[in-house]
Amino acid sequence: MKAIFLILTCLSLGLTSCVTIKPAASTPITIEPKLSLFPPKPKIVEYTRKPVISKIDENYLISSELLGNSLLMKKYIEMIDRWKVTNSIK
Repeated sequence: MKAIFLILTCLSLGLTSCVTIKPAASTPITIEPKLSLFPPKPKIVEYTRKPVISKIDENYLISSELLGNSLLMKKYIEMIDRWKVTNSIK
């Protein structure tokens, strides 16, 4: 409020030299690093039967879909880990 009154007073007296404009505060420019493309999600096979077919003691009989999906997800996680290392992500 004081600044507006001071400016109006200076202008009414014809004193234009007392009106100063502060330079705008500069904001630092940050450049974000370009990341490589994230690995695409694998196509998971839908189960046509139960994933775990039977269990005898400590042995499990599993379906081929469960085995295939497990291998796909393991490979996908390894691809994500390599992607993180490539893009310096912890």
